[in-house]
Amino acid sequence: MSFTLRPLSVGEQIDRAASLWRANVGLLFRLFLGFELAQFTIIKVWSELSLRWFPLAAGGVRFTEALKSAPEEVFRQLGGMMATGGVAFMVAFLGSSFAGVAAAHLLMPVAMGKAAPTLAEGLGRAWQRRGVVLSTYALSFGAGLLATVVSLLPGAAVSLLGVLADSGAASVALVVLGTLLAMLGALLAVLWWILRVAVISQVVAVEDLGAWASFKRAGTLVAGRVEPGLGGLLKLRLAGLITVVGLILLVVSWVLGLPALGIQVYYGHIFDPAHADPAAIPQLLLVPAQLLQVIAQTAVAPLFPVATTLHYLDVRVRREALDLVPQAPPGAS
Repeated sequence: MSFTLRPLSVGEQIDRAASLWRANVGLLFRLFLGFELAQFTIIKVWSELSLRWFPLAAGGVRFTEALKSAPEEVFRQLGGMMATGGVAFMVAFLGSSFAGVAAAHLLMPVAMGKAAPTLAEGLGRAWQRRGVVLSTYALSFGAGLLATVVSLLPGAAVSLLGVLADSGAASVALVVLGTLLAMLGALLAVLWWILRVAVISQVVAVEDLGAWASFKRAGTLVAGRVEPGLGGLLKLRLAGLITVVGLILLVVSWVLGLPALGIQVYYGHIFDPAHADPAAIPQLLLVPAQLLQVIAQTAVAPLFPVATTLHYLDVRVRREALDLVPQAPPGAS
């Protein structure tokens, strides 16, 4: 009997991802909980230190007054907050790379009908590949930064022409157009970067390649098509999958974050720039609410690596005839 393998639709991939996530939610929760708590701790420590090191950057009356009397100090503190925040977020989300590799190592056998590895085996694989994880993480951020810079150049050039133009109306129009082009370019760069690195954790976990080879391989697996027509374009299929899963996670995160947001609004007036005072928010109330959000989010956060793992598997089956038949144990007839 002969049959033709048909690429899974986005809806089918999401349905299978949800089923795989539900079947392994306990294992994935235990895997991600430590990483999520570590990320929360790093960001929380940074936010508290920022209030001490860069108090003007928090906004409020002091910010407004300092902007008039000492603007250079305001910009210095804003720059310091952004620089330290960038470092804190990069360190915090490095854990996501290790968690993604460990999750892919756990999920691939299950998706192929085999027994699930243990949590220790998943973490062990991520640690074994730590050099490649760190290197691909650096390559990914470097590629994202380069793409962002390149995407901003057309808008910057148009804005520069507007600044140099003699006509007032033309100058304003060019500056506005340049700003819009820069915003559009930055958005496209972010979308490109998300697609470019979507399956890099799966490549690092499953294929024994070096950092550069893994980075190129991840790009290959999201390029081209798996069937004729617009629906066969891998980037379009992956974009649809990531959009749906991302919206699900965004809504869940927003709902779970309502208690913490309510505390911040009530005590810190965070939506009132003239009276905002993050330092006035009682941490004895805020931290438990934030921890509740982190722990609850940990249950659903693995849905993203589950979905991208199934996409990786689907592409390899269609393009490379990856064998999905579970191998019989030694000695079995």
